[in-house]
Amino acid sequence: MKRKVNRVGTNTLTVSLPTKWTKNNNIVKGDELLVEEEGNKLTILKGKNNKKSEKKIVEIKGDNYLERFIAVPCIHGYDEVKVIFDSPDVIARITRSVNRFIGFEIVEQDEKSCLIKNIAPELEEDFQVTFNRLIHVVSTISTEFRTFIENEDKTKFKTISGLRDLARKFQIFCARLIHKNIETDSCNFQLYYIVNVLQSITWDFKEAYRLYSEGNANVNKCIKEYVKIADNNIQEITTILLSEEKKDKMLDFKKYHEANYNPLKKIDISNKEAPMYKFLTEIIGKSQMIGYQI
Repeated sequence: MKRKVNRVGTNTLTVSLPTKWTKNNNIVKGDELLVEEEGNKLTILKGKNNKKSEKKIVEIKGDNYLERFIAVPCIHGYDEVKVIFDSPDVIARITRSVNRFIGFEIVEQDEKSCLIKNIAPELEEDFQVTFNRLIHVVSTISTEFRTFIENEDKTKFKTISGLRDLARKFQIFCARLIHKNIETDSCNFQLYYIVNVLQSITWDFKEAYRLYSEGNANVNKCIKEYVKIADNNIQEITTILLSEEKKDKMLDFKKYHEANYNPLKKIDISNKEAPMYKFLTEIIGKSQMIGYQI
């Protein structure tokens, strides 16, 4: 019997289990298997099923941090989340939040609660496709932001805001899949970190745009240079994440970062430029931190 090896994320390789074997041993999604290594041989044994309860109850008072309260159990692998609230007014916000969770829908609802359920169980092979989409979104939002700064095109807000929401959707889905397997593969800790940092970069871009469009930040020649370097860093790091030759390309990226970013640290920034500077240095720093995880 032969099985094709698939890549999930940056360092994890997977193979599918024979259907006949899974049926005969009643193996279902979430079961824990024992893998014993002996030379070039791997033996897979049915282990104890430690699958957690599939249902989580969340009680919400008001609407502060609403999406976070709902997202956390979904990311942690729960397939059903019952949300209890004190006002039916929050249901609209709950609905908007659930729209960011791939595969989840509100299946039951009354005046004081609703039931959110995963109606499209995900497959491990879905991860790489969604992870690649997240990478492309980060690359695109960086390009759009650079175009906005260079051309002062204030029509870009809807595009940048939409890309930020898309990144959040992909991040939640990827984090959920990683979290389900995080105890069995140490590489997943690095991947989990990368996924969350990529999503946070899109938030930085959105907030930097908001500051400038509302007149709360100046953009001078120095800031434009930071925008250029931030975009170049993002394009480099996203290309590396999609590449098979990551280590060699990371050496070139680190040399570029040191040659172009370090001299800029010595430039004085005025109070009016400081807010934009803060977000741009965050983006540059986060792209570098991703590099250390590859």
